[in-house]
Amino acid sequence: MAEFYAYTRFLQHEIYIGAPTERYRTIVSKSLIPIETLIAVDHRSPYYHDEDKIQMFYAESWGLVHFMSFGPNMEGGKRLNEFFKLVQQGTEQKKAFQQIFGDFKSMDNALDAHLRQLALKSGVLSNPPQINDKSFDSRTLSKAETEAELGSFHLWNHNLPGARSLIEQALKDDPALGLAHETMGFLHFADGKDAEASSEFSRAFELDGNLYLSLFARTMLAPVANSAVASDQASLHESLSKILKLDPQFAPAYIELARLDMRQNDLIAALAVSRKAEQLEPSRAGYHLMSGEILRRMGRVPRPPASPNSSPTAGPARTMTRPLNFGTASPTICGRPPIQFRR
Repeated sequence: MAEFYAYTRFLQHEIYIGAPTERYRTIVSKSLIPIETLIAVDHRSPYYHDEDKIQMFYAESWGLVHFMSFGPNMEGGKRLNEFFKLVQQGTEQKKAFQQIFGDFKSMDNALDAHLRQLALKSGVLSNPPQINDKSFDSRTLSKAETEAELGSFHLWNHNLPGARSLIEQALKDDPALGLAHETMGFLHFADGKDAEASSEFSRAFELDGNLYLSLFARTMLAPVANSAVASDQASLHESLSKILKLDPQFAPAYIELARLDMRQNDLIAALAVSRKAEQLEPSRAGYHLMSGEILRRMGRVPRPPASPNSSPTAGPARTMTRPLNFGTASPTICGRPPIQFRR
């Protein structure tokens, strides 16, 4: 969905939804990924890591949503909404897909035919006439700022070579540009160079105290993130609180506070901040799992009903005692795909 809406075009009097992706040539020049495979892709999949497969994954993701929104028999996106509703109600994704759209092979063929048309539809919305460009604050970006913004765009779209060349040039043009250092930090992080990444994040936050993501990344790469020492935990709490002061809507920081509260056995506080993260990003399953683990530790998980053959004198129902490892929540900014933090 993010890939589809990322290419929305805003013109003076109209908004075009469903405008073509910049990866459209990839779609028409290669064989499509089977839809059954496409909808099962996660962070462990090669389609999320291999450069060639990444391009096809994002290109076809755009194409599939376009087809479900504007394709024949899709009822203008109504069936897509019905699919989302089933998934949100707990129906397994593949089962929900087949229930709404039919078998995968037929959809594969229909999608291929849709994307190979000479022209594709798009939705058009009229801009409200009351919007006045002059009512918005604006300024001209410097050359280095432009390069940094474009480099950041390429980073979050997983075009690391494109991002690197722009960010290197931005740092040459303005070595004191915080955003360029932040993006370079993520490029180092993607290469497994944690020390260099941490140094860049530190420099970025020194130059621009509003770059909360740099502070978060630096904090999570530091030893304090997992330390059992009281002074380190106090430092971690201070950093996370500072991040949330800069951006109260940044859910990953609430999750890290919940993890810290759990280590300190303050389950009431942990549940409160975990619930806050759930409210901010309800689509992240890991956040719900964390709240569930906290509730389990608090003894607030209902036991399953006894089986008809169970003995009245049987002991308590067995519960899972192995701790769940949620890892570090990876940030998503403005809907852009996250780069996964390693623990």
